[in-house]
Amino acid sequence: MKLNTSKSAVALALLLAFSTAVQAAGNEARIIQNSQNTLDGNNRAVTEQSGDNLRAVTYQTGQNLSTSIEQQGQNLQAEITALGDSVNVEVEQQGNDNSSQLEFGGNAAQGRLSQSGSGNTIEAQSFNSDISTLSVEQSGNNNQFAVGPVTGNSAQVYVQQFGEQNQLAGGAVNGHSLLLDVYQNGQNNNVALADIDGNDNSLFIQQSGDSNNVTATASLSGHDNLADLFQQGDQNSLSFGLDGNGHDLVVGQRGLNNQANLLVAGSSNATVLYSHGDNNVAEANIAGTDNDVMARQTGNANRLSMSIDGNENLLNLQQQGSGNQTQLALDGGHANTLEIEQQGDLNLLDLLVTGQQNSVDILQQGQANQISGFNGQSAGISGSEGLVSIQQEGDRNVVMLEQGGVGNITNVVQQGIANTATISQR
Repeated sequence: MKLNTSKSAVALALLLAFSTAVQAAGNEARIIQNSQNTLDGNNRAVTEQSGDNLRAVTYQTGQNLSTSIEQQGQNLQAEITALGDSVNVEVEQQGNDNSSQLEFGGNAAQGRLSQSGSGNTIEAQSFNSDISTLSVEQSGNNNQFAVGPVTGNSAQVYVQQFGEQNQLAGGAVNGHSLLLDVYQNGQNNNVALADIDGNDNSLFIQQSGDSNNVTATASLSGHDNLADLFQQGDQNSLSFGLDGNGHDLVVGQRGLNNQANLLVAGSSNATVLYSHGDNNVAEANIAGTDNDVMARQTGNANRLSMSIDGNENLLNLQQQGSGNQTQLALDGGHANTLEIEQQGDLNLLDLLVTGQQNSVDILQQGQANQISGFNGQSAGISGSEGLVSIQQEGDRNVVMLEQGGVGNITNVVQQGIANTATISQR
């Protein structure tokens, strides 16, 4: 006798919408719920397990789906596949060496995954969804979270990791109005991101602790994206790139011996870099047109190296402290504006500027500051119709400048005693 497909599907859903409770070792609980069309659904699967070496598997398709898995013990596995709209997934694991795997496919999905213990792993293998939210929390050491590829629009991913040597790996992201929010608290944590491509996306990363690292193996591309990266602690490192137009990049570091390496390519991008502490190093390469760059360093023995290639860019740089160094190269552009201020003693500014109609405005306040090249050479400015304004306030300050081209104007004002200014125009 031929079965009625619709009635069989309903019967199967009713049969499998139950709770399983397992208290033993080496057991496996598997729930499969399939809806025959998009009008079916409202299925619910609940699994509770306690013990070691356990496995829970849930597979659901349809709409208005709900999955809950709770596990306690060691070497636990949770595998969830939710393909449909209006899905809700909750997973909680307590113990060590546990793993969760999640696959989203559909819209308006909600996922919450929590792990407490050490050596745990969460993988969001495929996140293909619109208007969905995924929240992940891991507490302990040596935990890992991997997400991607991520595709869709208006989706949000929140990640919190507490402990030491935790890892976050982000796969390729493609979509619009996406949000990735990451917080790590502890030591030796790492965030590694692949290419993020799209428009109006937002990336927030905050790390609190020492010897943490953020690395973007590719870049944030598209237009009108936001990246806000902050590290608090000592010996942290950060490497990040932007490619496209209308991006906002904000990078902050607070502590000692931190490093930041930035690459910005495109037009009308805004970059803000600030660091507070001693012995911090920042490097930035800017290429394109009409970009705004603001850099702030507060502390002693900090170093900033910046390269700009393009036209109509604005750089505003300020260093506060003693023994700081800035190396700035502007290569072949025109109508760029450089505003540089150093406050403190024994600071060094090295300039190499080429191009047309560039404007350079420098203020140094303190003692024994120097504007020149490294190794005792002169700073170099070449091009035509450029304007250079230098003001030094303090004693024993030095200006050594070579300027080449036609139609250039250079003004040097020194206030104090035992100052030296040498300008060569040819």
